[in-house]
Amino acid sequence: MDTCDKGHEFTPENTYTSPAGKRRCRTCHADWKANRTAPDCLVDDCDTMSWAKGYCPKHYKVWKAHGDPLGPPPDAIRHGTHHVVRVAAEKALRIACVNNHPYEPGSFYFNKAGSKICRICDREKIDRYRKARATLN
Repeated sequence: MDTCDKGHEFTPENTYTSPAGKRRCRTCHADWKANRTAPDCLVDDCDTMSWAKGYCPKHYKVWKAHGDPLGPPPDAIRHGTHHVVRVAAEKALRIACVNNHPYEPGSFYFNKAGSKICRICDREKIDRYRKARATLN
């Protein structure tokens, strides 16, 4: 008789085949899923289960973006020295686009990320896209 490590019989109803092709006992698998635990997030005062690199999903995303699970130092944002604030300020001060179209009132707009978009360049890009689509049809 074929049984698992804990003595459960491998029957068609009690057998689970993993994506890797290994045969598993459904009873043992259900017990494992019900009782599995993960350590808490490494950030103090966070009781959420860890997800990756020892952090919960929230702190992991912040760590990915800033290199620190708690985010950038608040003073850096307030003083404008944090790289995100600095880059946005530099983009806002630009007086011409990469194709040297001057940024005059009405000749640009801000996208969702806060960058200036030249209306002339944007229109040219749309026209190129439409021509390419027309040649495909």
